[in-house]
Amino acid sequence: VPIPKKTILGDSFMNLGHWSASLGYNSLIFKDLNVVPKEPHPKDNCDMVQLCAQALCLEEMLDVEIPSGALFYGKTRRRKDVDFDNALRRETESAAIQLHKLIESRQTPPPVYTPKCKSCSFFHICLPKTIEKRHSVKQYLSGAISES
Repeated sequence: VPIPKKTILGDSFMNLGHWSASLGYNSLIFKDLNVVPKEPHPKDNCDMVQLCAQALCLEEMLDVEIPSGALFYGKTRRRKDVDFDNALRRETESAAIQLHKLIESRQTPPPVYTPKCKSCSFFHICLPKTIEKRHSVKQYLSGAISES
């Protein structure tokens, strides 16, 4: 495995290009502590799964064990410690397998708008409100104008 490039950030650095062959996952991790800035208080554990996936990449690349990490919620300025227990590791591996099956199917799932879409970093790429079957183009445009 090639050594990742390093970028200086103040008194610490970040490694670019972490990846895991077994998970097929790429990542960006900060040195010493995995801190991933997120929206405040998600209702599910998708943030923890993402952080665990990053830790699994580092474990595989560096042949080390990473028992925990932390999420930092910028809006609330709160930090949440995350233990990478067996259940979270299994859920993370399952999510990676499901993602690879989806990619192999070569089918893009239709976006479904839910309230959690507002905090998703892919909201402006996915555009879940544009493809909802319940709305006509006229209804969508009216809604888009009223939201502006």
